[in-house]
Amino acid sequence: MLSKWLGESERALAALFRRARQAAPCLVFFDEIDAIASKRGNTDSGSSGDRLLSQLLTELDGITPLKRVIIVGATNRPDLLDDALTRPGRIDRKIYVGAPDFESRESILSIGLKGKPLCSDVDVSKRNYTLITIAS
Repeated sequence: MLSKWLGESERALAALFRRARQAAPCLVFFDEIDAIASKRGNTDSGSSGDRLLSQLLTELDGITPLKRVIIVGATNRPDLLDDALTRPGRIDRKIYVGAPDFESRESILSIGLKGKPLCSDVDVSKRNYTLITIAS
């Protein structure tokens, strides 16, 4: 979606919404939406971030309505989102998803490890395990 060329990001966003309207019913999911919808004036990239946010806002309530197109955005930094994006009529429902509790983590690990070869000492039901991430 993001491009270093002037105007290409806005063009790609417009094309995405055009395809979504054509494919309706459709769901468009923006992961880390704060990357394209941060508060105006807060970006180091000058006005390119502001132009992309303006394009997104235009697409959300533009001349061509979003009939049967649902927009969902996810972020772990809701404080960075521009207020215009989260006003009523745009992306106005907020659902907080907290960290999973022990039973949920156990279920997630069990599903993820199902059918995988494990050492005999691996027990996902232990409460004192440490998750280690190894960067590749």
